[in-house]
Amino acid sequence: IPAELLPAPSPDPEVPAARVKAIETKIATIAAKKLKDNAPWYDLLETITGKLESELIRLLIIGPPGTGKSKTSIVLTNTPYRVTMTEGMGVEDLIGMYQLIKGETVWVDGPVIRAMKEGKRILIDEIDHHPTEVGSLLYAFLDDAPELMLPTGERVIAAKGYGVLATTNSNVTSLPEAVLDRFEGILPAITPHPDALKQFEDASMRSAVENHFSHLPADPWNWSGKPTLRRMRAFQRLMPVVGDINAARLAFGTAGTEILSALTTSARTGTKEGV
Repeated sequence: IPAELLPAPSPDPEVPAARVKAIETKIATIAAKKLKDNAPWYDLLETITGKLESELIRLLIIGPPGTGKSKTSIVLTNTPYRVTMTEGMGVEDLIGMYQLIKGETVWVDGPVIRAMKEGKRILIDEIDHHPTEVGSLLYAFLDDAPELMLPTGERVIAAKGYGVLATTNSNVTSLPEAVLDRFEGILPAITPHPDALKQFEDASMRSAVENHFSHLPADPWNWSGKPTLRRMRAFQRLMPVVGDINAARLAFGTAGTEILSALTTSARTGTKEGV
């Protein structure tokens, strides 16, 4: 296993040895799993978040309602914070607000700020439903170096391990390009995780659910990405984690095969072909 994937030794005696061992075991298990080309979204999600456990990760999961995008994300990635976007929410629902506690007015951090400070991941459901006043905050939350200035004057810089997972039932065109470009990978979740079907003891019920999703058209959730600076950087980072084909699909969508082919040809011939 590459050394960079293993947690750095900590001189802090308060760090439980069992926790370090658990992380090492998880990484070793994931590293041993060989991902197939065009692996299902849940395998890609688990592999990326597992191998890059302490790094900034920004993934968007898109697909029809009922595939378990949110629940699967929380279970597979151990994401402790969650917020659902609505047209009526305000900035304070994300970053926090002043509250009266025991007769004193104090600032209370919101879920995104807590995730940033603690170096944890946050799941943003229905991200396409964000109101205009929240839109500008998304740029900060999803930036390459996330940081934000609170009304208290405190400057919050995301701690190591912070990351954002987001879900939407809509096509990616429902999001501004500047927001979309900040996600390193986009996973079309067209089918539910197999474990979700185990809740049905009756095989015919499981079959009915599988049949429903297998007949849904994938077109509404297909997308094509351009080789922007951020996307090319994401592709480069994902290649050693999930393989060339999967990385191209995550970073560029339906254009991934064409872009990967052009890059491969360019590398083989030593030319600088446009992609």
